[in-house]
This record gives sequence, C-alpha cells and structure tokens, in this order.
Amino acid sequence: MEASVAAVPGIIRDKPAAEPTFLGHPRGLALLFLVEMWERFSYYGMRALLVLYLVNALKWDTARASNLYGSYTSLAYITPLLGGYLADRFLGTRRSLVIGGILIACGHFSLALTGTATFYLGLALVIMGTGFFKPNVSTMVGQLYPEGDSRRDGGFTLFYMGINLGAFLAPLICGYLGERVGWHYGFGAAGVGMVLGLALYLWGRDKYLPGIGVGAPAARKLHVETSARSADDKKRVAALVIVVLFVVAFWSAFEQSGSSMNLFADKNTNRMVGSFLVPASWFQTVNAGFILLLAPLFAFMWRRLSSAGREPSTPMKMVFGLALLGIGFLFMVIGGRALLVAGRSFVRDESCAAQTCIGADGGMVPREWCREQDCGIARRAFGKHVARFFLHDLLRDLDDRGGSIILPGTSYQPAYRGRKTVAALSRQVGFHNDASIAGRLRMPATVSEVDHQPDREPNH
Repeated sequence: MEASVAAVPGIIRDKPAAEPTFLGHPRGLALLFLVEMWERFSYYGMRALLVLYLVNALKWDTARASNLYGSYTSLAYITPLLGGYLADRFLGTRRSLVIGGILIACGHFSLALTGTATFYLGLALVIMGTGFFKPNVSTMVGQLYPEGDSRRDGGFTLFYMGINLGAFLAPLICGYLGERVGWHYGFGAAGVGMVLGLALYLWGRDKYLPGIGVGAPAARKLHVETSARSADDKKRVAALVIVVLFVVAFWSAFEQSGSSMNLFADKNTNRMVGSFLVPASWFQTVNAGFILLLAPLFAFMWRRLSSAGREPSTPMKMVFGLALLGIGFLFMVIGGRALLVAGRSFVRDESCAAQTCIGADGGMVPREWCREQDCGIARRAFGKHVARFFLHDLLRDLDDRGGSIILPGTSYQPAYRGRKTVAALSRQVGFHNDASIAGRLRMPATVSEVDHQPDREPNH
C-alpha cells in the first residue's frame, strides 16, 4: 500500500513508521481524543440533567422547560460560528481552545450553585465556552495531517469515537449523581470532566501537539483572490443549502432526546430492573452506545459495498438516516398511545396541576386518586410490571412532599387515604413485604395497621 501511494503524483507520503504513533496516527490525536472526550462528557452530562432538573426540582411545566432547553442547544450550535471566526482572525486555535475550556468549566460549576442568577450565568458560560472550544479542537485534528495524507479520514473517525465515548459515560455518572445524590452534584461532576480535559491539554500540548495551533492566525497570512463564481461553484452552493435543510430537520428531531424523550423516560417508562429504579438520564447513553457498537460494523459494510461497486452515495445515506429517525419516532407514538389506553393522564389542568388531574371518569380529582386509578387500569391492561411503575411514580411524589401526600388546597384529610391506598397498591404489585418501601412511606412494615382506618371522600 505504501509503495502504491508513493507512486501516485501529488500524494504526500505518510510519516515515517519510526515516528511514535497512536494506532498509526500522529500521537497528538490521542491527546485530542481524550480532551474532546472529557469536553463532551461535561456537555452531555449536563444535557441529560437539564430538563429533568427544571421539571422535577424547579417545578417548571414541561413546555417552559423544553423552550429553555431548545434555546440553550440552539445557541450552543450557533456560537461556534463566532468562535471559529475569532480564532481565525484574532486569537488562534490554541488560545481559543483554552478560553473555551475555562468558560465551560466555570459554567458547570456555576450551575452547581444554588440560585436563579447562577443558573442562568452557568448556561451562558457553557454556551460561550462551547463556541470557543468546539470548532477549534476539530481544526487541530485536521492540522495534524499534511495536505493529501490518506490517514486524515481515519483520524477523524477515531476522534468522533472519543466524542461518543464521552457522551456514553456522562449520563451514567452525572445522571446518577444528579438524580440520586443531588442535582447540583451532577452539574458539578460535569465541570470536573471539563477540568480534566483542559488539564490534559495544557499538560500535553507542547509535547504531543508541537506547532499545532500556534503562531499568527491563518487568516492573516492568506491573500484571497476574488473572482467570479463559476457555474459549478453555484451548483455546489445550491446543493450545500439543500443538504443543510435536511441536516437541520435531522438535528431538530434528534435533540428531542434531551427534552421530550427525556421526560417520556422519566414520567412514562417502566424503569424498574428487579428492585433497582433506573435513572431516567441513563437512557441518554443509548445513542452513543449503539454508535460505539455499530460504527465498526457499518465501516466494514461500506467497504464491502464499495469494493462491489454498490456503496450508496452520501446523500442516499442521509436519506436512510432520516428514514430510520422517523421510524424511531413512530415507535414513540405507539408507546404514548399505549399509555393513554392504560389510563395514564397526560392532560392536566395547568392552573392547578399541583393539586388535581383528570381522572378516569373525566372529572377533576386529587392527583393520588388518579394514581390509584392508573395502577388498577394499568394492571388490568398490561399486567404487574406497568402497575409497579405507577406505584413508584406515586412514591416519587411522596418523597417530593417529605413523606406525606397531603396536598394544599384540598378539603379532605388525605393522610389516612394515602397510606391505605399505597398499602392496597403494594399488595397488588407484590411490594407489601418490601421494608425499604415501607420506610420510604413512613408507615408500618405491615399493612394491617392501616387497613381499617377511615377514608374521607373528596368533594368533587
């Protein structure tokens, strides 16, 4: 292969084999792989928690939380345009990357503090830091290879695997800390990830990235000649605009994984594995995990198809991706309709959502009564496992209210009703001997002590 490449005019030979390499690539790629992995760890760790924190901790309604999430992610995608321009014109890639890493870390640590001002400040810092960091780390990967180096595409493939490795690990660590220990611990863990990435870069950039990103910005050295665009150039620009439209559609749908799909996992998914309740944020690992597993398989498949002259064009691959994305959302629609059939109420009176919901008969009733109806209907429709989910949903609300289901503004005494309801549901779904659940409810370990307590019926 080396002899054939050397025989082709205009192709620059790969670097000598005697030079230390990382899987056949420049050693600097290993450093940028780890730096980007930790940066993506910080980004996806916070992303997995943001909407859940707004809805479950700050008690925002889902529309308001999703709007903030959408604004945040859109700005995180737009600011690299400005960050790349500033790096090209004034700062240089090396300095811009350090500035971006510092801003991102400060943003996550600001989110780890309590307070509205620090929360919005943290989001703003992460957005600005991403604008400086993201375009420049990718530029450095390209600068590792001379023009025409055949290893460049493979180098970017390895680099993107680092991105997905960080995206896979982040929800597991930050998500667990955020949902199980404390929301601000999850945000703080994301900041620690960015600090680790920045420290790695500062430690190894002179040794592993000599001459990369240093010196005067490239734009100052270029003398661009202006000329009339050819017809081919206009066609290429038109094709690019069309591709961008499809890419925007893809990412608009894909980013639902951090908002609507995240909330679906939290509120409407049976997350019980044995006696362990899987954190909703862990579902954010699925996409990155499948990329890590399937990317080598697809790379092998494309090579085989290419050798047979049957590899699809890049636009056709994008069509396949959009089609699979649509099929994925079709399954989400089916799952949502199944929950509606089970009696799960998705529509609530927003003016008193904290107190009431729409019951199975269509009337406004206290929320724990909806849960009782949900559990019975779900058990008849789908069996024991879905009923377990509804019981755990009730337990989560009990925890949020300090172990009591007393709801402000109701005209009845729900404490006895609540304990008896939970006891009855515990018998239905096999939890009546679970001491940990009995402790969470602050009720006796057996249900007999509450079986005969009087109920107070609500006033409809």
